[in-house]
Amino acid sequence: MTETCECDSYDGRILAELQKDARITMAELGRRVHLSQPAVTEACANLSLMA
Repeated sequence: MTETCECDSYDGRILAELQKDARITMAELGRRVHLSQPAVTEACANLSLMA
């Protein structure tokens, strides 16, 4: 079964921040991209599934 990739503007911002510093905490990442820590954690989990 093939899944389609639905990326939004936050995904790009999250990836850019992680490229700068992959050891950043989810809380700090959330502050940088203006999302809550749980939302960033979920977005990162979804991005890892797409990889």
